[in-house]
Amino acid sequence: MSRVTIRPGIGRDVALMFGPSITLAAAKKAAVMVKTQMGVGTVDDRNHAVARADLTDRIDVSVRPGHAQDHSVVLSVKGREGTEIASHLEFGYVNNRAGRRLAGMHSMRNVASKLKV
Repeated sequence: MSRVTIRPGIGRDVALMFGPSITLAAAKKAAVMVKTQMGVGTVDDRNHAVARADLTDRIDVSVRPGHAQDHSVVLSVKGREGTEIASHLEFGYVNNRAGRRLAGMHSMRNVASKLKV
């Protein structure tokens, strides 16, 4: 019987070995997954305010080159007045005046945990 261990930095080493092309493919896949998850009808009922809103035309998920071999997946969602609301959808927010709380969707975190490189 033997034990196989994988070093924690192996993903970084693979990215360095194969260069930006491997991280670009993973970033594009992540962008598609985020766009699909943020689309209408994929939000659970506790986020009723988001479930009623059709955000598909206001969501922009882009892949930008990062440092060296890295790529960034950037989520941008415009609100009704043109303000940036991506952080509110991702992490949640409290509307004290209306007495409502919107739970965060955590779409970026969920996609990152499902993504296999």
